[in-house]
Amino acid sequence: MAVLCSVEGLNCNECYPRNDTAEELARVERLMVTKGCKERAPAPQYGDFETGENFYRCPVSSLTVESLAIVEIMNMMELGFLPTGGGILEQPAHLMSRIRSARNMKISLLKHKEK
Repeated sequence: MAVLCSVEGLNCNECYPRNDTAEELARVERLMVTKGCKERAPAPQYGDFETGENFYRCPVSSLTVESLAIVEIMNMMELGFLPTGGGILEQPAHLMSRIRSARNMKISLLKHKEK
């Protein structure tokens, strides 16, 4: 989900009130129900193009600290920064495995998005 949020540019900014008026608070509440921020949405929000599975919750609501960190590290590596000292072969194997998985997901999402 973190990769999807990164590729799609999803975040919670749209679901925060811009002011304290009753209308704005009502708008945000409707949006949160529609998008599935706190509980299952009435309609699917996203679908997995590989499995066909529909997601009824906002992808941002299901992110974990670890998944966010992996995407952040992956993005930094794409800019040429390694998470630890040394070369690419000196990076922790468990981290590189997760980064490879995240990159493969990102590539798949970007290819699907181009279609």
